Amino acid sequence: MMTDSVVDDRRGWAGMRPGADRMVAVACFGLACAIGLVFAFVGLDTHSLWFDELFTARLLEPSPGTTLFARIATDVHPPIYLFMLSGVTWLFGNGETGLRLLSAAAACGAIVVFVLGSRAVFSLPARLFAAAVATGSLFWFNQAQNARSYALCLLVVSGLLVVGLALLNADRRRRLLLAALVGLAVTGSFTHFYALYVSLSVLILLGWIGRRDRLVLATATIALVLAAGLYVKLVIEAHTRVSLDDNWYQNNLAWYLAVLRSCLDYTLGPQGLAAILLCLAAMLHGRRGSAGRTTPLQPDRLTLFLAGVPLFVLAGAIVGSTLLAPNFWDRNFLVVSPFFWALAARAYDAAIEKAKPALRLALASALSLLVLSMAAVAMARLPSGEPRVLYEPFRQSAQWIQTLPACRGQVLPVVTTDHPSWYKPGYAEMIYESAYGRYLESFAPTQLVFSRDLARGTLPSSLTEELERRLAGEGCPVLAWSVHNMTPETFGWIRAKLLASLGRAADDPRVMTQPFSDGAQGYVLYIRHSTP
Repeated sequence: MMTDSVVDDRRGWAGMRPGADRMVAVACFGLACAIGLVFAFVGLDTHSLWFDELFTARLLEPSPGTTLFARIATDVHPPIYLFMLSGVTWLFGNGETGLRLLSAAAACGAIVVFVLGSRAVFSLPARLFAAAVATGSLFWFNQAQNARSYALCLLVVSGLLVVGLALLNADRRRRLLLAALVGLAVTGSFTHFYALYVSLSVLILLGWIGRRDRLVLATATIALVLAAGLYVKLVIEAHTRVSLDDNWYQNNLAWYLAVLRSCLDYTLGPQGLAAILLCLAAMLHGRRGSAGRTTPLQPDRLTLFLAGVPLFVLAGAIVGSTLLAPNFWDRNFLVVSPFFWALAARAYDAAIEKAKPALRLALASALSLLVLSMAAVAMARLPSGEPRVLYEPFRQSAQWIQTLPACRGQVLPVVTTDHPSWYKPGYAEMIYESAYGRYLESFAPTQLVFSRDLARGTLPSSLTEELERRLAGEGCPVLAWSVHNMTPETFGWIRAKLLASLGRAADDPRVMTQPFSDGAQGYVLYIRHSTP
């Protein structure tokens, strides 16, 4: 393992002569990383916006009698991302490209900050290896083109990581570094609340491990907690139109284990996991002494910092989910990903530190194959590519409905599995109308139907009459439209309950299901008057 001193690490690497393993590693890891960075800007409009992105678009849309901040306050997230995105969409428009461009730039910026900012700590091959694993992961791939705040969080957290590493060993420029750290912590805390967890974890661990500037770090920690608490109390609790106590998250052991497994898949996947395991195996092999004994691992303060932050964030998530409201989910937790990137770089450097040239070359070659295979995920950006993340086919299904002339101006029933208690009165109807209506382009209005009401058989009388008229062969043939969080089993249940509430058999041969796919599934249920 490398020594506790970051400076010593750098000198050790500077004194090594480049060999074949280094050239292979730099070339292949660099190529894999470059593919990810370039393709982050390819195909921004290839796939339909999914539900959360459509919600983002809704908050940015001007509404009579409201300001941008007033609309942001109806959500449960801090405001910085949406303020920044509003500027981007003002310049580039509010289509798929304009909405996703900030995330593409921020995701790439996070990688650049990590690679350049950690050069005093990790070797160039190690930094490029970690960056290649990152850009080839499903999480980074998804967030690089997702109109949500996660990519911006990655950029801020990369900055926190780099400044934190500098503070661990810097004797000079401490005031400047501390100012940068506090500025990034404030920015992250008001971008996403899990970035607040990361910021607090960094401040606490630097004070504990570094044993310097504890008063400044403690003051910043307390100030962040108070500022975030005031924002929640004065803004979110006062203005949000979603429930703070009831949502789709759970707070039990099975949920946490499932989410952590999902985090592993999104962060590494099979190839990334194999790459890390190869590094660990090479590291353990290098620590075997002449007698066959393995030298015990002695984590230094750098490793404690890199591993401690994700563990502290996990602890914060558990406490927050228990005391405030359930909130643990893979996208939220994985804003801490830059620390995983750093651990991957640490593992690579440790793997080759005591390895013989032949083993280093074999390791670099094997890892190159793995990260290049991960980079192939970028091909899904192309129009002909198979989606690797769950986009939702709002655009495709809306365009299909627009081919039905009889549906122009007619109500389209939209069925959701959400629970009404998750929203304050009228809010669910507003955001679902905006989401499903975006691609309809004023073709027809929508009417929200909760699956709970379907199960109870309590459809509004006016909608029941309209659907019975359609079943009789009159007017618009669409009976139900569902895209968000849909599976074949869920929509099969919706079909059966809807037809039962109308007194029809679930196997009525005239009732057809039109499926759509854009990674995730969407469906339109319609009555076959004639072939659409």
